[in-house]
Amino acid sequence: MKAGYLFIGILLGALITYLIQDSKDKINLSIDTIQKANKSNTDWIWPDSLDALVAAKDYHKLIFQTTDFRILEVTVPPGQLDPIHTHKGNSIVWVVNTAPILYNTFGLDNNHKLTMIKQDTIRIKPEELNIGNWEKPEPPHSVENIGKDLFKLYRIEFIDKN
Repeated sequence: MKAGYLFIGILLGALITYLIQDSKDKINLSIDTIQKANKSNTDWIWPDSLDALVAAKDYHKLIFQTTDFRILEVTVPPGQLDPIHTHKGNSIVWVVNTAPILYNTFGLDNNHKLTMIKQDTIRIKPEELNIGNWEKPEPPHSVENIGKDLFKLYRIEFIDKN
């Protein structure tokens, strides 16, 4: 277990170093290109008060931030439900510790009140751990850990400059 955390720490350190060192010249897909690729952010209707670091701060820890991106550590202990929150920017997400979760998606009803519109059970297989996945901005959602182990992931969230 400790060796796994050491590996993740080394990987995260290498990634941060890589991104800091003249990242716009070294990354083939620049931050501007990523933001232009997803125009849905121009229609973003959710208030900043739903940002993960505000609305679900006990479950989202800021690891590192620049003007272009931020790295979040997300943890949901067994039996807990994190508050409704959003992720406004495109992200690269990788799960490092898995447990079955309920992923609840929220939207506005006819009276413009936030209401749950979908609930999915997600089970991440061990072979899917530590593999990065591209995620588009996430509207209001919450995550409930219905397992017996800690659910933990890291998220590199690109900051929308619009």
